[in-house]
Amino acid sequence: MIVAGIVGSGIFGAYVEVTRLYKFSLIICMVAFLSSTIMTSFVIYSGYAILIGIAIGLMGFFTTPVIPISFELACELTFPVGEALSTGILMSGGQIVGVVEVKYI
Repeated sequence: MIVAGIVGSGIFGAYVEVTRLYKFSLIICMVAFLSSTIMTSFVIYSGYAILIGIAIGLMGFFTTPVIPISFELACELTFPVGEALSTGILMSGGQIVGVVEVKYI
């Protein structure tokens, strides 16, 4: 899953760098991740290690590029603001949500 995620980040990173299609790339990653998750849930009980490995590899391939693409999209949407500030606000927001979930849920 980790190796497939590194490969996926490299491929999607290069694709987004050339085409600048951030939102489209995120939609592709999310739909493919949903499909691979559904495939994993059906394949996991089959007992075939190769199919399980492929399904989990696909999950990693399409999950890992989401974070860097999201940060780049946020930087493009908040252009006059610096990259560090927009990324920092996104990271802080994620941390706050995590604290609230742990405290109250």
